[in-house]
Parts: sequence; structure tokens; C-alpha cells
Amino acid sequence: MPHNPSTVAAKSIDGKVLVMNTKTNQAQSLMGLTSGGGGLDWSDMDEGLIACGSGDNRICIWKIESPQPQLVFDNHPCDVTVILSVNLLD
Repeated sequence: MPHNPSTVAAKSIDGKVLVMNTKTNQAQSLMGLTSGGGGLDWSDMDEGLIACGSGDNRICIWKIESPQPQLVFDNHPCDVTVILSVNLLD
């Protein structure tokens, strides 16, 4: 769950992650994945840190201020379907 209750995130089938502010109607696309599916989770510790897994066997971690991932893990042996508790950049 995001720290800011007016911020929501959703994944598309092409791998893009859309982060939206429901108060301002501003949206930003996060890049780095090439396939839909997979998990999405917000960091419990770091506001604005989000991670997503994908059908392309990747995990990307972003600070939502930037559309490019801070970290990419691309050697997973299969689809990444679950992401839990992201505290990797602390």
C-alpha cells in the first residue's frame, strides 16, 4: 500500500506501470518491463518505492520520481507472479 492514499499504481498488459495521483489527476509511466502479469508492491519503509514482477522473468524497482528503474533483476528462471515487502534500497 502506498504511503500517500491518493497515489495508486496499475500494470498494463504490455508491462508498463502507471502511477496516478487521484487528487491532481497526474499520471506517470514507469518503464522497464516488457510483459504484463506479475506482482506489484509498495515499500513499507520508503515512500515512493515500488517493485513489480512480470511475465518477462524480470523484477524492476523504481522510485516513482523517475520512469527508469533503480534496480533490475532479469535472471529469474520463470514468470515473477508475486512481490512482497520491498525494502531493497534502504
